[in-house]
Amino acid sequence: MMPWRPRIDLPALGLPLLLAVGGLYAIWALDVLHEGAQAHPARIEGGELLLWAAAMLLVLGWYGLHQQNERRAHDARQRAAEARTALLGHEDPLTGIANRAAAEEQLQLLIDAPLAADTHIAVILLELDGLRQIEALNGESTARAALKVVARRLEAAVRLSDLAARVDAARFAVLLPEVAGASAAEIVARRICGAIEAPIEIDGSQHRVQARLGIALDTEAAGIDATELLRRADVALHAALDDRRGTWRFHHADLERTA
Repeated sequence: MMPWRPRIDLPALGLPLLLAVGGLYAIWALDVLHEGAQAHPARIEGGELLLWAAAMLLVLGWYGLHQQNERRAHDARQRAAEARTALLGHEDPLTGIANRAAAEEQLQLLIDAPLAADTHIAVILLELDGLRQIEALNGESTARAALKVVARRLEAAVRLSDLAARVDAARFAVLLPEVAGASAAEIVARRICGAIEAPIEIDGSQHRVQARLGIALDTEAAGIDATELLRRADVALHAALDDRRGTWRFHHADLERTA
């Protein structure tokens, strides 16, 4: 391991150092002026010049420091604006979690990166059942509030390494990197369903939604890309929506023949 060395910002130290030197120079110039006025009146002119030079150094130093601070503040504001723009492009405006673009981008990064031994990538697509009824009976604002609650619960139900995203009006996706297999993905699916199906309280009233899930893993074919993995999860989701007996379905080859 490389030894730690303190990072010295020379441009940042330069102007304060100049101000310090200018201040010491001004003190010395005042001392010379004082001594000259007492012992050698002819030296007063030289002392005044020294004092003026010190004052100029201080003024120039202050101006330079002010300009440097202004540049740094401008750069910080610009970086913050760029970060906000990038975030807005990858954030769902209603729920605050990732959007479809972020999910697709992150999934491709996961696919391109090497995985730990005996692990896989899983994609869970889930659609909410009951949200339309909430909107029809209680209005759009209540439905939007319910979506926000679901998003928070979804993030709380998955691991820190997982990504939860809202990819459509009532549809969410969860990316699971490095899961052991179908059984591990099923544990997450069960936890998600339990979290979402708990009563949602909005303005003193309780509402309920359910989630139907489609799950796809990268175990079926080598070289699969993000678009194909999401498509397979979508096929599995439609099978879960058609089959009311189950809450989730895994993608398999037979579903392609019946889709």
